[in-house]
Amino acid sequence: DRSQVIAFIFFIILIIFSLAYLYIIYHKKIVESNQFIKVQLTYFIQKVLVVSTITYFFCFFSPTNSSKFILSSLMIFIVFHFLEAVVIQKKINMKDFNG
Repeated sequence: DRSQVIAFIFFIILIIFSLAYLYIIYHKKIVESNQFIKVQLTYFIQKVLVVSTITYFFCFFSPTNSSKFILSSLMIFIVFHFLEAVVIQKKINMKDFNG
């Protein structure tokens, strides 16, 4: 079925983007930055824009599944947002421990 293939591609694209984003955040020196809040807001806005754009594209491409795309992208966004918080907190704790 065509709609299931489109939904699967949508999930894969969003999960790959989210994992790549977590990898970038883990290896960047966000915690050491003097402008920590500004950097965090910039990354958050970029993440929201990319996820929204991907979701909009798939909703435009397959309008019958738009509610499925919107809800699943929201779920993926929330899960990876919490994972990102855990990663950043771990880096903050490592920074505090190492001085």
